Amino acid sequence: MDTTAPSARRLDPVLATGPQWRALAEEHRERAAVYAEPFVERRNRGAKHPVEDFLFTYYTLKPGQFVRWHPGAGVVLLDAAERLEWKFYRAARPEELTAAGLSEAEAAEQAGT
Repeated sequence: MDTTAPSARRLDPVLATGPQWRALAEEHRERAAVYAEPFVERRNRGAKHPVEDFLFTYYTLKPGQFVRWHPGAGVVLLDAAERLEWKFYRAARPEELTAAGLSEAEAAEQAGT
C-alpha cells in the first residue's frame, strides 16, 4: 500500500496529440458558446438576464476565458506552439516528454518546436 501523501505523489504526464487536443478544444468551445455567445449579444444590446448572466456577472469570468479549453494539470499538448504565449503554458522539457512515453528522438524533436 502506498502511504505517500496524495500531494507528494508524482504522476507521469499524459500526452495529447495535436488532432486529439484540438478536437477536445473545439468540442469545449461549441459547448461553452451556448452560454457565452448569448451573454455577449445581450451585453452588446444592453439587455440582462438574471439567471443566464450569473456565470459572467457573479464570477469574474469573461466569455473569452470560458470558451478557452485547457487540458488540466499533467497533460502535455503535442504540436501546440500557438499556446506557448498563453498564461500558464510552457514548452515541455525532453525529460517530461520521455516520461510521457515518447522516445528520446521524438522528445528531442518535440522539445525543439
